[in-house]
Amino acid sequence: MMRKNIGKIMKEELERIKPSEDDEKKIGAVVRDFVLKLNSKLKKYKAEAVMGGSFVKGTTIKKKRYDVDLFVLFKEDEKMLGNSKNFQRAKNQRFLSISDKLEKALKELKVKYSRLPGSRDYFSIDSEVSGIKFKTEIVPVFRIKKSEEARNVTDVSMLHVNYVKNKIRKNPKLPDEIRLAKALCYAQNCYGAESHIKGFSGYCLEILTCYYGSFLNLMKNASKWNQKKIIDPEKHYKNENEIMTEVNEAKLMSPLVLIDPVQMNRNAAAALDNEKYNLFIESARKFLKNPSGKLFEKKEFDPKRFIETAKKKKLSLFEVYAGSERVKEDISGAKLLKLHNVLIGTLKKEEYEIMQEWNFSDQKSVSYFALKSPKVILQKGPPVARAKHAKEFKNRWKKVFVKNGDLYTKREPKDALAVLNLNKKLLRDMGIDSFRVKKIF
Repeated sequence: MMRKNIGKIMKEELERIKPSEDDEKKIGAVVRDFVLKLNSKLKKYKAEAVMGGSFVKGTTIKKKRYDVDLFVLFKEDEKMLGNSKNFQRAKNQRFLSISDKLEKALKELKVKYSRLPGSRDYFSIDSEVSGIKFKTEIVPVFRIKKSEEARNVTDVSMLHVNYVKNKIRKNPKLPDEIRLAKALCYAQNCYGAESHIKGFSGYCLEILTCYYGSFLNLMKNASKWNQKKIIDPEKHYKNENEIMTEVNEAKLMSPLVLIDPVQMNRNAAAALDNEKYNLFIESARKFLKNPSGKLFEKKEFDPKRFIETAKKKKLSLFEVYAGSERVKEDISGAKLLKLHNVLIGTLKKEEYEIMQEWNFSDQKSVSYFALKSPKVILQKGPPVARAKHAKEFKNRWKKVFVKNGDLYTKREPKDALAVLNLNKKLLRDMGIDSFRVKKIF
């Protein structure tokens, strides 16, 4: 009965999350036409643009705005590499040149694009067809046959694509199984390896679903994961001990170590933090214990409900708007999340009880803080034995007392509005371009 219920729920969710064939055809037609035009300009550079990412693998889930990946494959130029003595200099020149060559081709097409910084610069184009919005990211890479030939992390991207496509050829049901895994993670706020999310990347979920064979098997196994889980899908290593010994320690810090099937020295889940890892495990347990389509429904933040809760609890409510106009959205997100955490830290220093919410979109964020002020703060001073510092503390505070050899005073907490209003220099140093604090009540 339970299995039948789960099967029904998964079928219903697939119908809801799967893009329509019409939408995919419309986007595909526009992208293929663009690829043909781009390739005509890339011939002189002996390069070729090909589709990658979720669209070519058939693992895309329905979104307000779709993401399409194009990889422009450049051929290795052995003459440019030269001998080993000049390799580093030639390599650096080459990294710059293929981005520049791609940009020249885009300029010839006279399309509106953005050049984005990264380990190697890439390009982004916003498009719309029949009301369907999508963003195309165009990444220059070198054509390689194995990961050891990569000169940059992005060069391995097409190997990732081909690995998943090969798995799908053997098991045509996998795309829909992967879609379910992505949809669940998206709804539970643990989808995305960006630094302001620290969740599961799309490729990570594709590997896991391919490894376990289905979404349901992934849920069953994930529900049993412990604090540290190690998975080596292609058995690059003899055992877990060898992985912990041979792989760079910095790549083993995440709670899930997922050895990249095409790059044995890489942990595909390195960006994952403990919070999102545990959230995924808990979601798997909830789904198995009480199967429900609600787990696939993203709970959008409801400001009205938050305000009502703050009123019932008789808390003070503050709203903080901020913006970071970085070129890349994930950099903006990371800076704005850091700001949010700094604000929490300053409030905690003043011993405020905090109920908070943070939302990020389009390089802007809004933070809500519902606060309860402490009646008094016990301010710790220096040890009595440090006479000079003890004297300064006594001069600053009228009433002091000694506890366990240290000086203390009682003081009123700082006003929350003053605490939240960070100084302009600090905001500028953090990469925050706009900032506003508002007290609601």
